[in-house]
Amino acid sequence: MPNPDPNLMPIGVFARRCGLTPSALRFYADSGLLRPAEVDPVSGYRYYGADQLPHAAGLRRLREIAMPLTTVEEVLAAEPETAWRLIDEHVAKVVEDAEATRRKAALIKSSLGDTPGLPLATLKGPVLADAIEQVLTATVREPGLPVLGGLHLEATAEAITLTATDRYRLSTRTVAPAEPPPTAWAATVDGDELRSATTALRRSPRVRLDATPHGIRLRLPGREDLHCRLLPEEFPDHRSMLASLPEVTTRVTIAKDVFLRALEELPGEHVTLRMSGQGVRVLAPDGSPLDLTAAVDGSDLRISFELTTLYPAVSTAIGPDVMLDLRGPDQPVTIRSADRGDLTTVAMPVKPDHSAGDQKTRRDEDPMPAPDPTMDAIGAAVTEGRTGDPASARRELLEIWSATGPTGDPLHRCTLAHYLADLYDDPAQALAWDIRALDAADALTDQRVQHHHATLHVAGFYPSLHLNLADNYRRLGSFTAATAHIDAARAHTPHLPQDAYGAVLCTAIDEVAEAITRRNTGKRASSPGPSTG
Repeated sequence: MPNPDPNLMPIGVFARRCGLTPSALRFYADSGLLRPAEVDPVSGYRYYGADQLPHAAGLRRLREIAMPLTTVEEVLAAEPETAWRLIDEHVAKVVEDAEATRRKAALIKSSLGDTPGLPLATLKGPVLADAIEQVLTATVREPGLPVLGGLHLEATAEAITLTATDRYRLSTRTVAPAEPPPTAWAATVDGDELRSATTALRRSPRVRLDATPHGIRLRLPGREDLHCRLLPEEFPDHRSMLASLPEVTTRVTIAKDVFLRALEELPGEHVTLRMSGQGVRVLAPDGSPLDLTAAVDGSDLRISFELTTLYPAVSTAIGPDVMLDLRGPDQPVTIRSADRGDLTTVAMPVKPDHSAGDQKTRRDEDPMPAPDPTMDAIGAAVTEGRTGDPASARRELLEIWSATGPTGDPLHRCTLAHYLADLYDDPAQALAWDIRALDAADALTDQRVQHHHATLHVAGFYPSLHLNLADNYRRLGSFTAATAHIDAARAHTPHLPQDAYGAVLCTAIDEVAEAITRRNTGKRASSPGPSTG
């Protein structure tokens, strides 16, 4: 049966564009959440309009976070403020249910086999709770890198040492046990589970730590034992990094409260410090100075930080005065109490542009780079496709996509979908992958992409993503949608690098815009795509 309206698309085409299956679309139509624009009265075939794609995408995203259909309907019909509240309430319930399930599962696992725990140490509950909270400020929830959300616990004859790192900041705290551990032990413990345990720890005068095959058991007098699971991933080699630090060239001692107040009043995301014999000068992004009294020994130095790195390192320091040991403008700085050495934080600076008043920064070289086998596998498959075997590359990328899943690491999903789109000649198939790439990019953060490469910014992804969507919509004859995406691509071009890649992309945007104006649906000679297959 021919399409009754050339501006409408059959259910199969619409399904590929929005990322929902035809069966899911039929279900949502029957439930009233997404009715077709038109139904053929004879065949019953369903047709949808391009203007329904945003609604379909919103529906898909809400279902991906396991939202019930009744709540999905409320969110889609609500004003933004109400929709935000409903989403927050749903997420809070999911997190609460997951936490309750996790606690019950941990207790069940710890009781399996009736394996006795290995006693590690007995500590004061409030002291351990403080230590956990101080060190966990250096963790980060990073998809694909769960170990960065963990706390590395080491038991030796001298002390219990807790360490955490997001690879730009590393915090370590030592706690003296009442009795030395009977044996040395080390493992990385789930940070969220330790964080959840701190309230109970504060209410207990002492706690005994026992190691089990899959976690640590926190034994509280008169209370139910708590169990925190171990993370299987290898913790970054922080000891090698600490051992390789250069000699200190500048030492600063400054009142903690005064320093924090200056950082709190500072506008912007970055801070530059200038140390000299006169004290510490804090420079705002606009160049305005704030002079602080401090004792400075050693060489004069100018150094820059992201505020989200420096502030927690200073705020968690113990005591009224904080000491900064500096080694140069591009070297890690050690931050600790001026009179107590049991909590130490190492923070990475950023490298500023030296133009006047300009504090645009990039991450310095990662001191503890984590491998990313998924990105390596994606790169290998893309190389294979570009050297003449697109069918094999497509198969390999699809296998990685299946392993990653629709809620996996957004950088992996964005990269996979972006390159998979290039491996399809059919613009409808390519469009489905380009929509997934844009959806994943919306979930990305600069922190995540800079873990992969220090110079990347999410904003720089959007010109290419919108360009590809515009080109596919153009080839499918949906010129209104194509125009919207080519306009979005142009709006994001200021975020492109000023290099050959940026120039090529700007040229491609002009080519697609001209083709849209001419209502040309042919494939561009310079467009990406498989050379064969």
